[in-house]
Amino acid sequence: MRYFNILIFASILLYSDAFQSHCTTCHQMERQLQMFIYRYTLKHSSEKKIKSALFDYLKNPQAQNSVMPMGFINRWGVKKPSTLNDKTLKEAIDGYYQRYNLKKVWQ
Repeated sequence: MRYFNILIFASILLYSDAFQSHCTTCHQMERQLQMFIYRYTLKHSSEKKIKSALFDYLKNPQAQNSVMPMGFINRWGVKKPSTLNDKTLKEAIDGYYQRYNLKKVWQ
């Protein structure tokens, strides 16, 4: 059991590092990050679907596959496609979800 706990903790740190180093340089406002996860949760509900939708959007961002309202897109535009490799992008998404998922808010 102890080994399992260490493994979980190490994976959280790994995911957190990918998220911190690749995402928070542009997305510094915690409120903004909470808003994104809220909208993804409303539309996709499960952790697996949320992560899949985030991955798909970040690889091929388009207005029609965004969860943000058109007013947001008109003001800020559509994000450029991620240049991260698939593994790193998934680690960053895992870190983002670990930190901001709504289950943490409701516990």
